[in-house]
Amino acid sequence: MARRTALAITSLLLACGDADRSVGVFGTGDAGAEGATPGESSQGSAVAEGTGTGTDAGSDDADGTADDGPVLDVGAGVDTIGGCAEGGGDCGCTAVDILFVIDNSGSMCLKQEALAAAFPGFTEAIGAALPPGTDLHVGITTSGFALGGSHSENNCVPAEPVETIDEYFVRPGEGVVAGNGLQGRLFEHDGRAYFEVDTSDAAGMAELDTWFSAAATAVGCGVSSFEFNAAGAAWALHPDNAATNAGFVRDEGAALVLFVLSDEADQSLDVESLEFLHDTVVAAKSGCGGDACVVGGGLFSQFCTPDLNAAYTFLASFGADPTWSDIGLGLPFEPPPDYAGVLGDALAQVVAQTCDAIPPAG
Repeated sequence: MARRTALAITSLLLACGDADRSVGVFGTGDAGAEGATPGESSQGSAVAEGTGTGTDAGSDDADGTADDGPVLDVGAGVDTIGGCAEGGGDCGCTAVDILFVIDNSGSMCLKQEALAAAFPGFTEAIGAALPPGTDLHVGITTSGFALGGSHSENNCVPAEPVETIDEYFVRPGEGVVAGNGLQGRLFEHDGRAYFEVDTSDAAGMAELDTWFSAAATAVGCGVSSFEFNAAGAAWALHPDNAATNAGFVRDEGAALVLFVLSDEADQSLDVESLEFLHDTVVAAKSGCGGDACVVGGGLFSQFCTPDLNAAYTFLASFGADPTWSDIGLGLPFEPPPDYAGVLGDALAQVVAQTCDAIPPAG
């Protein structure tokens, strides 16, 4: 129990033995299980070597000229749900739930500001892409499951052993880590755990821009050194967080968008199995149609994505490649790039296509 006390846990609910750690109604997680795929992401050494590449990174156009645009991988096609996209009955979702998982480690200050600046372009694009009257829920959680810690990485691989990483991963069923938006809880800002708005309400959409831009930077940086981005997305939908996250996610008739902002290695798959993370999300969307109702996107380090990025692996597990772009290196290497390329029309169009294939609730 000493290691949990050192992590400033204010309420220990269950015993923390590694052999049988509770993850609520979904069963037991494979914390540190042999053969688990590590979630890795990096910037430092790959930059120094100049060899890192991501999907479409450094690719040339057909005419041989270099493409200086953002690294952008747009999601794959949308599956039909109950024959809806094939003309079977009325089609089109009535709601979209958008969850942002924002890395709250020390290197993220400027990148959170860049996300906040790009967000109004996303609301404009998604408002234009979705039918008027679509009900939006927008919420934020973070990558943190414990406070503090010392973490480093090399070539997308954490320097710490799995045992150390596991010490900084406290599931909601194991204890409560004090802090806004930790352990998959929604980040509360200005009295709201999430923002609800109708896409036909212009004033409300402008209010959403103001709320999100302030909330995204209020998340803070330097809160937690270890990033558990995929775990943050999944645990936000888990029954163990139902009390704090109630009402955010709708099942039938609603598309779910999971968007991750992170510039470093994701350690989620060092402490949870991909099956558990995927199945937790699908369980929350079973009435809608499961995988086909989930849209993934993110801004990641291009040097580790897709092959060594656990968040990418998690988002791709729903059947389509996530829409993603390069998060940039940040100072002192460079200022964050313009995020509008991915957090705009590209993601909005995938969301709209997914929404078109979802039957309304009822």
